[in-house]
Amino acid sequence: GDAEKANRWLRENLAILDGKTPLEVARTESGARVIEQMLAKIDWGASVYDLEAEVVPKAWKTMFRREGF
Repeated sequence: GDAEKANRWLRENLAILDGKTPLEVARTESGARVIEQMLAKIDWGASVYDLEAEVVPKAWKTMFRREGF
């Protein structure tokens, strides 16, 4: 992949992460697992729109509230 593009994505506020950046979310163990799942889905060809349409983000949002995001 493109390192510059990856760095940009890691620092981008994402709606799917309640406006947080992937780096912010990855600061906790459970948040890091969420980002790993997102990256795996992207690696398999999912777009951000695909990720937002899934049920999984609802569980992520519950985790964010529990983790204090």
